[in-house]
Amino acid sequence: MKRIIILALIVATSIAFTAQAQDAIFKKYGSEDGVTLVNISKNMLRLMPKLKTGNKKVKDTANKLDHIRVLSCDKKSTAGKIKKDLLNYIKKNNYEEVMSTREGKELVQILQRDLGNGRFEYIILSTSQNEVNIVNITGALTLDEARDLDF
Repeated sequence: MKRIIILALIVATSIAFTAQAQDAIFKKYGSEDGVTLVNISKNMLRLMPKLKTGNKKVKDTANKLDHIRVLSCDKKSTAGKIKKDLLNYIKKNNYEEVMSTREGKELVQILQRDLGNGRFEYIILSTSQNEVNIVNITGALTLDEARDLDF
């Protein structure tokens, strides 16, 4: 029984530290010049089912989300630093690439990571020579549900 408790604590701690690492990227660059940061909390997402969007899937899915964060940078020097930090984070945390597309110098990737207990984290990463855009979504949302969202 002690082993199970210790294992559970180790897993919970590692999940908390990896979440803090990504939070650090958003906090580190969120106040930089040329960076736009948007954070939609779980409390705000709970209001979405009350909105008249005309899309039942958005209403059904909103309650499954923990947060949506967006970071966008169009300043070349800062965008390069953000991209480097995020790619290191992605590599260390074993994200799986579920889709990628390239058009010219723009690369768009969708990555996912299983957080356990039916929860997932998704990163939509769009990079070009001079800018980077990151959308981070966490919650009990399957890839099919995320794909079917149409705002």
